[in-house]
Amino acid sequence: MVLLNALAPESCDLSPLESKEPLERATLVLAQAEQIGCRMYLSPKDIVDGSSNLNLAFVAHIFKER
Repeated sequence: MVLLNALAPESCDLSPLESKEPLERATLVLAQAEQIGCRMYLSPKDIVDGSSNLNLAFVAHIFKER
């Protein structure tokens, strides 16, 4: 979330960090990523489960697109 905010502050804010529910927070992060064209095949559950390969691919995709 902080990365998305740093790369696209006009579209991505830090409001998902206020959510205490991890699945909801992950859903909000992916919704903001979609707003800037960086949504991949990653699901909120993948983020919460800590799938390191998918999370790394997501971050790489964000840098590639932005």
